Amino acid sequence: MQGIAQATLGNNGKPQLGTQSCPCVFTDWDRTGLLGTCPADAASTAECTPDATLNATAANTVRDCWVTNVGTHRLRIDTTVKVVESAESFAQWYTDSIFSNKVLGTLELASAGGGSTSSAAAPRGQRPAPRVAP
Repeated sequence: MQGIAQATLGNNGKPQLGTQSCPCVFTDWDRTGLLGTCPADAASTAECTPDATLNATAANTVRDCWVTNVGTHRLRIDTTVKVVESAESFAQWYTDSIFSNKVLGTLELASAGGGSTSSAAAPRGQRPAPRVAP
């Protein structure tokens, strides 16, 4: 799958946009109604009503989500969302402009296992507290 940045740098030595969208799963945990209605005590899928306009294509399907240990349902959608407006807006992340602040420093990424990395924020001059797996 193509990532947000291309695998190689552009002629200017900076990342270039790979794809503008990515797969996303959104669950309406707070029952805001964004995906349809699901009563607070919904014990079955039949009690939840997905928003029909969101189910216009097979790629946008609102589904049921069972909440383990709570015994109720929520609605969720598996879809593709646009995360970058354009190649020009992506380039602003790596280029001085009126839309960004230049930051000189190092972003330390810790190993998250399995070849993945993660980062955490901490006040200036302090290291983030290590996260301990439960």
